[in-house]
Amino acid sequence: VDTNHTRIISSKLGYLGFFGFFGFLGFWTFPIDKTIFPFFFFVFFGFFSFFYEGKLSNVLKDELFKENETKATIQSYKTGFTLMFIMIWLIGMGLFKRNTEWAAIFMIITVSCIYALVLFLSKYLLYKYETQE
Repeated sequence: VDTNHTRIISSKLGYLGFFGFFGFLGFWTFPIDKTIFPFFFFVFFGFFSFFYEGKLSNVLKDELFKENETKATIQSYKTGFTLMFIMIWLIGMGLFKRNTEWAAIFMIITVSCIYALVLFLSKYLLYKYETQE
């Protein structure tokens, strides 16, 4: 295992991100049998990050790369935590206070989407910083 280069991965794996659209099945299954499991599929939107990771396959991990990787990770975490704070604030202020089921669904959807966004954003920003585009 070469630790001085990024892993070799096909950018076509980014197409796996389309599985995130299966999350919308939850709006169909929930009214029928109260199944909330499909809402977790929104996390698959994070697989779109494989596209940018594939573009950076077999790149030398020098000091600048590691600095850019840290900067991209920190920026994506800041964005994720900001959105998480807003979600918690909205729930705490009484959004869906009359219907706790929809509050739970809202939290599942937003946490899944925020997790996917952090995954995607960290790889996208790293690609952006590395290629200066």
